[in-house]
Amino acid sequence: MSLKTFLFLVVSFTFCGLTNAQVYHSLTIYVEDSKTKKPLKSATIAIKELGFQAKATGSDGKIFFQDTPVGEIHYFITCDGYSGEEGTFNISSKEDDNTLKLSLLPISMSSSMILVSGEVVDAEGIDIEGADVELVAGNVVKTSTTNRSGSFNIELNLDEVTYNVTEFRLEVTKGDCKEKTKFVIPKNNYIYKELKINCTKEGNPHVSQDERKKKFGDWEFILKGCERNGNIVTCDLIFKSSFVDRKFLLYGNVGGGTMAYDEHGSEYTASAIKIGSDQQCCNIQRRIVANVPTPGSATFSNISTRATKFNLLELSVIAGDLVENKIQFRNVPIK
Repeated sequence: MSLKTFLFLVVSFTFCGLTNAQVYHSLTIYVEDSKTKKPLKSATIAIKELGFQAKATGSDGKIFFQDTPVGEIHYFITCDGYSGEEGTFNISSKEDDNTLKLSLLPISMSSSMILVSGEVVDAEGIDIEGADVELVAGNVVKTSTTNRSGSFNIELNLDEVTYNVTEFRLEVTKGDCKEKTKFVIPKNNYIYKELKINCTKEGNPHVSQDERKKKFGDWEFILKGCERNGNIVTCDLIFKSSFVDRKFLLYGNVGGGTMAYDEHGSEYTASAIKIGSDQQCCNIQRRIVANVPTPGSATFSNISTRATKFNLLELSVIAGDLVENKIQFRNVPIK
């Protein structure tokens, strides 16, 4: 092999390695009123790829996210008195191009219009997606479903209510679990309600706070939940370093890797693991940026149809200052 050919191959392999590395850039989001074009203060935005990290706009209507992964991101925005919105945005490899402008539509409120919005969470404050929300006002029944951030909005015209009622009933349902509350008709045309569901019935095991979050020194590991799609179950996770940037290694299906055990004694090895946008079968090593919740997941295949929970979910990890290399979550329901 000639020296010229050898140098070409070395350079080619070097660039291939660079293109596989995850790149991060800052993201600026500007939020305005779609009618007045004035900036909106206190609009809340969460980004899925940052572990649903939420921030609120200032008086200039702007939010700044640092270290956002290049590629497609999913955002969710809410603001009192405005229609919520969710969408996607492509983070460019050119940092100067990463500005997203959003215009929110004010919710039309006549003297007889009522807006009821809120959030549905479990006993530990974790957002619940897909919960059915029902608002009853005399003869009128309005329904909604919570989005990925657990939020809902219901508009009601009081002129439609033929009965003389002074209070509303709000009921939220998720699986076998229900929660109800009553409240008087708001005088300012708007009310916010937070409802908590504590699923303790059979088939909906409650996961304690200790099992949701594991903390070792300045490291924190959060289990958001495990969801079934056929015979495949994916468990969503968040990794966080609260001190400095750290290198972190997560093992997949290599010996002694990430494992799950169902209530029937069956053992499963992770078929895929993910940190940020990087997904592999075997292991992933990457930097966890300080104070930035980094999303991840562990996927398991060929899960028994009888399995309703993982008695044990065990992550195999290595980090220089982490005293544990087996992070365990117990009694994890499979949704």
